[in-house]
Amino acid sequence: MSRDHRLEDLAAVFVGLAHGADGSMHFLEFTQIADHLIRWKDPGDETDVLELVDETVARHSPPFVLRAVERLAKTMSERELRAVMEDLSQLALADRKFLREEAEYIVWVANHWKITDSGVGGGAFSSVLRAAWAGL
Repeated sequence: MSRDHRLEDLAAVFVGLAHGADGSMHFLEFTQIADHLIRWKDPGDETDVLELVDETVARHSPPFVLRAVERLAKTMSERELRAVMEDLSQLALADRKFLREEAEYIVWVANHWKITDSGVGGGAFSSVLRAAWAGL
């Protein structure tokens, strides 16, 4: 069975946040990314998300992440993209240390997807946007 390319792109976007913010990826970030990817798997998809995250870390580069962001913009609905923004925000806030680089990355992705507000609700993405607008 071939891998879901959308899942690969999501892994690239999630790893871009965790790896790009401080140049490394901690075990907690690794497992949290895997947990978020599991939620996006299609029924019957046999992808090993831990293996996928590991492969994605090895392939990580800014052009790799940009391609993933652009592909997801073409293949996901606005609702799905907003859900990904919520996932990114939860990942950024999970360690209780919200870095400026994480906020900049999340805003960069949101701008590529033309998402300018958090939509309905007050989830983690809303908190991240408020922090980014306040200049952290």
